[in-house]
Amino acid sequence: MATLRSSLITSRAELETAFREIAQYPYGYMLIAREPTRTDEQNRLMWPLLKEFERQGDIQGRTFRDFQWKSIAMEALGHEQEFLPSMDGSRWFPAGLRTSKLSKQEFSDLIELLYAEAAKRGIVLKREVENGPA
Repeated sequence: MATLRSSLITSRAELETAFREIAQYPYGYMLIAREPTRTDEQNRLMWPLLKEFERQGDIQGRTFRDFQWKSIAMEALGHEQEFLPSMDGSRWFPAGLRTSKLSKQEFSDLIELLYAEAAKRGIVLKREVENGPA
């Protein structure tokens, strides 16, 4: 019974089955219910978009790498980033920002922001990026 398990509930019958199974567990177990996180398809779409921002985009004349554009977009959506000091205290770096933890809707919002910003900034998207992954 100590096996870690997750299930996507897509019907009332599946929900009732899950309730019956959960009722068999002894007290002290933890049940976590959350929205599913972003899909692989969404993730495969994000990186080519970010690569186009890396190739064509800038902010006040400064260019950024794809992973930096990801952080910029996440901040624009209100996701806070924590900054931690380096071991020797000489610099600061962002920590804890992971798109893999976003829900499907949050990730969709991120993709939509990237499309809107690309249009606003004149960033030309490749055809496969415009149409999404095949």
